[in-house]
Amino acid sequence: MIAAPHAPYIARYSQKNNGHPYFSSKPVVAWDAQGIALVADEKAGRLVEANSYANFAGLTPAGSAVAAVLPGGGWHAEFSQGGITTTDPVLAWQVDADGSTRALISDADGTAFDPSEAENFVRVLPPGGLAAEGAPRSEASGGGDALRVAS
Repeated sequence: MIAAPHAPYIARYSQKNNGHPYFSSKPVVAWDAQGIALVADEKAGRLVEANSYANFAGLTPAGSAVAAVLPGGGWHAEFSQGGITTTDPVLAWQVDADGSTRALISDADGTAFDPSEAENFVRVLPPGGLAAEGAPRSEASGGGDALRVAS
């Protein structure tokens, strides 16, 4: 076993909350002799292969710590599926310690996520971009949720 003390990778797992897709993650804490990522199984109290869970979605670099969260400022995320285009408001911008940023939107249940992780994500529109593009807005209650598809 090779320790991974600074968790440079995380294992991602696809989840659903009332039918809405999102991802959860666990830090990779070690690698076995064959190079397979190991994560902690809190219930069993031992390390297990990250890909042993049925909803394993892959490994990704852990990234850096969140440095700030800023208001969405009127930006919107656009989604398209089956010829129907909707938008959802960007609630906040997450700024990481390494300077990277990502938009955060929310589903009807309040689960926040990066819209670019949805398979049918198109783009982020700046303030005023909706009127210029003529894109319909989804309802404030999360009317665009049905169009978001997990990647």
